[in-house]
Amino acid sequence: MIGTSLSDKLGKQVIIDNRAGAGGVVGTEIASKATADGYTLLVISLAHAVNPWLYKLPYDRSRTSCDRRDGLRPNVVVVHPSLPVNSIKD
Repeated sequence: MIGTSLSDKLGKQVIIDNRAGAGGVVGTEIASKATADGYTLLVISLAHAVNPWLYKLPYDRSRTSCDRRDGLRPNVVVVHPSLPVNSIKD
């Protein structure tokens, strides 16, 4: 449902690939190896913040996260700094 709705709103096909396992480590590893072209979005739970203390991570967490410690943003959108965007609309 979410993929179809996003596809309609964005005018582009959206594919949701749920990769369960190891508190999000499996899916995060796949996303971290994706081409940095602005077309991969990782949505991850709070487990992402504690995984470095639970697992030996197969990716560089500092390059796959945007931590907010003020508790006001349960989700964030992170894009490669070379993309000329400043908002969700962009």
